[in-house]
Amino acid sequence: MGEAVVMPTRKIGCQGLQVSAIGLGCMSMSQTPKSQQEMIELLHTAIDSGVTFLDTSDVYGPHANELLIGQALKGGRREKVQLATKFGITSMSLAEGLAVTGDPTYVKEACAGSLKRLGVDFIDLYYVHRIDTTIPIELTMEALKELVEEGKIKYIGLSEASPETIRRAHAVHPITAVQLEWSLWTRDVEEEVIPTCRELGIGIVPYSPLGKGFFSSGLNLAENLALGDFRRNIPKFQGENLEQNMILLERVNKMAKKKGCTTSQLALAWVLQQGDDVSPIPGTTKIENFKENIGAVSVKLTHQDMDDLETIASSVKGERYPDAVMKSNWNNANTPPLSSWKAKFGVFDHLDEPNDKAHAASDKTEWSQIDSIFKMWIYGTISRYLLHMILKKNTTVRQVVVIVVIVLAKMEIVMSGEATIVSVRCREWMPPVVNTCGDTIGTLGLSPTIQIQRVPPSLVQPIKATNDPTALSSDPTILWHAWHAF
Repeated sequence: MGEAVVMPTRKIGCQGLQVSAIGLGCMSMSQTPKSQQEMIELLHTAIDSGVTFLDTSDVYGPHANELLIGQALKGGRREKVQLATKFGITSMSLAEGLAVTGDPTYVKEACAGSLKRLGVDFIDLYYVHRIDTTIPIELTMEALKELVEEGKIKYIGLSEASPETIRRAHAVHPITAVQLEWSLWTRDVEEEVIPTCRELGIGIVPYSPLGKGFFSSGLNLAENLALGDFRRNIPKFQGENLEQNMILLERVNKMAKKKGCTTSQLALAWVLQQGDDVSPIPGTTKIENFKENIGAVSVKLTHQDMDDLETIASSVKGERYPDAVMKSNWNNANTPPLSSWKAKFGVFDHLDEPNDKAHAASDKTEWSQIDSIFKMWIYGTISRYLLHMILKKNTTVRQVVVIVVIVLAKMEIVMSGEATIVSVRCREWMPPVVNTCGDTIGTLGLSPTIQIQRVPPSLVQPIKATNDPTALSSDPTILWHAWHAF
């Protein structure tokens, strides 16, 4: 096992991503104070050894891990690596769990921040770190799809996603990889998540393939965890669970000796032999441990070896995380259906067509629910539009008077709580837009159809706008478009 290791590559997903068979999880490099120079030396050793699949996240540090990798990639090394980072976790607490957001606006902001910290023009693989279960996954995916189109990311990944969420996300844009915890002591993903990924041609990136260090350090790890080490709070490292798990570790140790390898190499080899679509990302802060880990590619296991290891692993005891953190794991990662979101907020697929009224749905909302900034924006828009018409001098006084009367009448309807409130698509994130779709401009029909709502940019398509105010007398929807244009 002391020979130089030739690191093979593997195809992850169906979109063309090739990575080293074993990657490098970089989180631990920024968990506790480390020598930056030593960590950069470790990263350089990994790259020079053919381990070019580097995994980080904006929450590691936070931000410090991305900055570290950015420093390590200077001097021409960027072209040699496949760089993966993640977004979505805004804060972490073992007691309170994870704060997660998949808001489309946040997606764009997070990506811009990661690009800057990493010092790169694009990210190879950009993961949703945890699933925001308060909004449909489609909204997050649309923002990611736009980032691909803009060339800021090449491939999209999900982490800790449920089978349903994986399918829905994949329908918006192909998912290249799903990151999940998979090891000899964490196998809950095998029944549903792994088969879903393979059905859809999605690569699998196991994190913590050594059981959060358990299979590399064993009893020494359990006894010497620092006071601030989060693993002290993991049920598998506690009490009776730890006693049971130490028994199985001894059995794995004995098997490793028979195979002529270390325990960590045996545990990694088991993960590697799950399939050529699998690329685990063990983490370490020591070059000697890194070199030991990559030796796993030389360990060959028979079918009997695999069966024996799985029999041993079946007796593992304890949950993966404390209860608060478990709430953000894959089996709690379904999101609201897009149809319910549309019904609630009025976001529809065909509202970009000027005369398409068939998709309008409603939700009664009183004016008190609309903040004062929104009201000011509406009044300002009315004034700005009318001023534009007058300065253009290409409309009649009668048209101006009719528009003013209709708008003011409609505003009174909204203020009385009788208006229908519905979302309207717009190209940029902006204050809500007023749409008179359903009325005939030029009459004083007072049906309650002003439609107002904030719109996430993820479901946005271009709006047909006009700069011709005289068109208002004939097109029942042009007032909305004209306001948007100005």
